Amino acid sequence: LAVRFAVLAIAVLAASEIAKGRPLDASLPEAFGHWDAAHYLRIAEVGYRNFGEDRFLINFFPFYPLVIWLLHFPVGSYLLAALLISFAASVAAGFFLQKLASLDFGAASARYSLLFFFLFPTAFFLAVPYTEALFAALSLSSFYFARRRNWAAAGIAGLLATATRWPGIMLFPALALEAWMQEGRRVKRAWWLLLVPLGFLSYLALNGYVTG
Repeated sequence: LAVRFAVLAIAVLAASEIAKGRPLDASLPEAFGHWDAAHYLRIAEVGYRNFGEDRFLINFFPFYPLVIWLLHFPVGSYLLAALLISFAASVAAGFFLQKLASLDFGAASARYSLLFFFLFPTAFFLAVPYTEALFAALSLSSFYFARRRNWAAAGIAGLLATATRWPGIMLFPALALEAWMQEGRRVKRAWWLLLVPLGFLSYLALNGYVTG
């Protein structure tokens, strides 16, 4: 919450400077909608296209803008939907980080892990309309579920992670190694992990559909 309020306060000050006489509610989205945030919001609004400037948006993976698009219906704003997703996903990421750390290092170290996760200087990325919070939540949850031998949940979380950012594909060999270390010759029990690459394959299929 402290990180969120700090980022929001800075955004309001920045928007006030941007406004310079214009209504603040018109300039506040400009404070959040920079760099990749604007691209994800654009995809959520118009989808993927193969013409004009929008044709370059195919570089961005589909799961985050899809969730923004779904949430904007009840909340009425693409930007607000994106901010709510980042907030909820960062809470989930912190939850799974603490749970995961507690498995190996105990409750005290897990609390410090959580604290530093949110106080690290680049933690502001978790509060803005970027994919970092969602990707962290999905990646950390996939590892936690794998450690708990819940292979179905690990596979589904990994699938969604690989549909969020391209580094997600590296979850597959890591989770496969985890499965081998836990199951040994009974590794077939972890067949759910075969879902993980499907998120990346869905992105390739999207490329084929949009661009031919």
